[in-house]
Amino acid sequence: MRAAALLSSVVAAASCAVATPRGDAPRSRPRAGAAPSSRPRPPERWPRAGELAGWTLAAPPFRSAGHHAGAVDVEIRLPAELIDAYRRLPPGRRLPDGATAAAIHRAPGGAVDVYVIELGADGWRFLVLAPDATIRRQGRLGDCLRCHAEAPRGGLFGLPSTAGGSETSPP
Repeated sequence: MRAAALLSSVVAAASCAVATPRGDAPRSRPRAGAAPSSRPRPPERWPRAGELAGWTLAAPPFRSAGHHAGAVDVEIRLPAELIDAYRRLPPGRRLPDGATAAAIHRAPGGAVDVYVIELGADGWRFLVLAPDATIRRQGRLGDCLRCHAEAPRGGLFGLPSTAGGSETSPP
């Protein structure tokens, strides 16, 4: 009798859960008439944030001509395996799919924000991160797409110029 009651409880509990795609943890169904949670979701941290400190500085920092109205200096960083391709990127070409670059904006008091650009088969995807790497905005952001469409090489700014400095166009 106890086994039947236990089995009945397990079956009842299982029937209240909803399976999610790809084996994610099950979610329970909201109760009928229950109000949606008014608690804001905690900010999401960029999953690759831990890698950023180890990325290679692409060129000396330069004054931004775009983001923050020229009030910040920018460090462009890329994973080591992409740094040569970035530095040698000719006009009209782009980095390989999967490439990621970050522009760290710094003011005299420290980092202001980080802009990340990730290249996929459908083009660039942008992320705007707080200094702690929490995501403020992300996606194929219209304002980012418009500006980067005018970038001199592969949708990117900040590449080393032939004069040895960095192009000071936006970021």
